[in-house]
Amino acid sequence: MRKRVNRIGTGLAGETRLRSDSLAGLAESSPRALPAGCRCLATLAVARDRGGGTALITQKRQRLSPSETRRLVDAYTLYRFGHVLSAQDLAAQAGVPAEVVDQLLAQRPIGQKDLDRIARAIDVSPRLLAEIAGYREMSTDMLQTLDRFFAAIAQQRGQKKARAA
Repeated sequence: MRKRVNRIGTGLAGETRLRSDSLAGLAESSPRALPAGCRCLATLAVARDRGGGTALITQKRQRLSPSETRRLVDAYTLYRFGHVLSAQDLAAQAGVPAEVVDQLLAQRPIGQKDLDRIARAIDVSPRLLAEIAGYREMSTDMLQTLDRFFAAIAQQRGQKKARAA
C-alpha cells in the first residue's frame, strides 16, 4: 500500500514531522531529520510491511536554506582556494559583479551565464551550484555526501596542521 505526502515541516528538535490527514496513525516523525535550516519540498514514499506494521518513510529531495547555501559555498571556496572567500573575492575570481554573488547567496535568481562562471570558479557543475543555491531541489543523499566530504577534508587539514606543529 503506497500513499503520497506532499508537505513536511520540522519540529522543535529538528525532527521531520508529517502533515497529512491520510497518514493518521503512522509514524509521527522520520528517523532521518532534515539538517537545520532546510525546508523540504519533497514527496515522501510511505509503505507498510506485509504484516501491516511499521511505515517506511524516505526523504527524496529538498531545497536548501540561505544559511546552508552560504555554508556550502564557503566550504567549496575553502577546498578550492585554501581559505573562505568573501562575496567580493568570489565575484572577482568568477569575473562577475559582487551583487551577483550576493544574489546567489541570498537565493535570488541570477543569469545562467553568471551561474556558469561562478560554478567554474569553484570547480562544480552549474547544476550542482543551482542545487546549492536553492534554485533546484537537492537529494538528501547528495547533501549528506557533501557534508561527509567536507568533514573529511577538514579532518585532513587538521591532521596536517598537527604534524606541522
